[in-house]
Amino acid sequence: MYQRCPKCGAVAYARSLYDDGYYCFPRQGGCGEKFPPPLEWDMGLLYCKIGANRFLRNTIECFSHGPYYAVRHGKGDRLSKLILEIKNSFLESTEQQVRRACDEISSIVSADLDKLVQRDDRFKKDRPVVMAVPRSKPDGYWHASQLQFRVALSLAVKKSRLVVKGGSEKWIIDAVDWIQRVAETKTTHKRRIADGKNNGPDPYPGITRDTCQIRKSVRGRPIILVDDIYTADVGIDEDCAQFLLDNGASSVLLYTLGKTTMPEN
Repeated sequence: MYQRCPKCGAVAYARSLYDDGYYCFPRQGGCGEKFPPPLEWDMGLLYCKIGANRFLRNTIECFSHGPYYAVRHGKGDRLSKLILEIKNSFLESTEQQVRRACDEISSIVSADLDKLVQRDDRFKKDRPVVMAVPRSKPDGYWHASQLQFRVALSLAVKKSRLVVKGGSEKWIIDAVDWIQRVAETKTTHKRRIADGKNNGPDPYPGITRDTCQIRKSVRGRPIILVDDIYTADVGIDEDCAQFLLDNGASSVLLYTLGKTTMPEN
């Protein structure tokens, strides 16, 4: 049974024949747009499995705090606004907005990380290492106010309630700056950025290996890889996960603040 497409309005929207997502079938007069599977929740977090693809050789789990709605959809929810404020891609956020977003995001992420660690046996045996997917350009390219997401992540680890048994040291290891971008790549979520330039290659398999450096060994470590937004079919998060696995990480779980989602109407 075909439904009305949320993008073009044609009655040509139905479950895909090839995966769990949905598709607006051109043969029914539709636009050909692909849509992700319905949202699935676990422990109050959005959950999905990212299957093997051209960036990633094996399936990994992905958890997100909630849906992220692109500006053009006009959803205007609090989480999406927080993400935009802390990314500050166009230097439009005030210092107060960035500071407030940093504090609020750190509390959100801290609570979510504690949930993930308590859920997963691999993080109970070995201390999880929290690492951040680097921004698309080297740090020197950005204004300090555009690098506050990593600050929020470090603060999140400090706010964690989980400590090493018999001590006060946090169980979660803060490694948010262990991956550093050393060469420019294209910004994927915003084709236009503050200075009007967007140099570097589009995502391709191995782009993290070619444009980043890892500061410390991850061999044998279980990784919680963190990004602000996960968007299916972009490939940046998957490529970064594969980069860590290629460098000897025992496992990688992806956590993001938001997961790009199409509004229901």
